[in-house]
Amino acid sequence: MKLALLLVLTLSMLAGCRMYSPDAGHEIVLVEKPMIFGHGGIDPEPVKTGLSITAPTTEGVDVYMQPFKYETQLDDTMTKTGFPSASTQLWY
Repeated sequence: MKLALLLVLTLSMLAGCRMYSPDAGHEIVLVEKPMIFGHGGIDPEPVKTGLSITAPTTEGVDVYMQPFKYETQLDDTMTKTGFPSASTQLWY
């Protein structure tokens, strides 16, 4: 009887876990929200590659890590040489 109760308890605990696996160019930031024990907050180490299994109350936030390129026409800008620039690209 005790073995069956232990098995049911273990399976119910594992069934509630969440799994996070980021795609290429993404990272997942884990936000811990414990119900009873421990402390909550943002996990300092994000999930970069592979699979991470967390508690059911932990939330994962997907972050896109690739740089964005914005092209714009800036007519009134000066370059390092002192000549006006016809086109300037901005990187963010």
